[in-house]
Amino acid sequence: MVDVSVYVSLQQSDLHCISAFESIRHSLGFTALKGLRRYRLLRLSVATDSREVAEEEVHRFIGVAFDIVNPNKESVTFGDVSGSSDPQDVCIGMEVAPMEASLRVISAPSLARFPKIHAIDQRLFWVLTLQQDGVDDATLIRSAEVHCGPTRSRTQGLLVNPLFETISVRRLS
Repeated sequence: MVDVSVYVSLQQSDLHCISAFESIRHSLGFTALKGLRRYRLLRLSVATDSREVAEEEVHRFIGVAFDIVNPNKESVTFGDVSGSSDPQDVCIGMEVAPMEASLRVISAPSLARFPKIHAIDQRLFWVLTLQQDGVDDATLIRSAEVHCGPTRSRTQGLLVNPLFETISVRRLS
């Protein structure tokens, strides 16, 4: 079994993302946040031992799976998303998933035509671009996790509900 990641984002303005960005910067006061992008992360499990075969199967599936991805409104990135091109920025990815596994699984009629694809797991993936203002990277990332991650109070957290979701954070650049 090989897992292939696909990132799906809106081609036009993502109003939910814009609202979250403005709330984090202005309401929560975390001005180190320079950019915010939201993706749907799809992990497709393909029954094969070859990564190349799995990726080819996923590319074919995404190309015809209009019940999963709307090509008129959404763009697709295969593999990993990248961070900022500015070397002064620090980019992190926050992967948010429902605690209940059944809420992550996608079923769609288009899956019937692709028997090698056994499961599609869906999560939310936030890419945060952070401005380094004389703070070391580790402190900046911890601060972003506190201000943007799990909601702990009215002044901390926004992107994750710790009662129903889990989070994993990784550095992108």
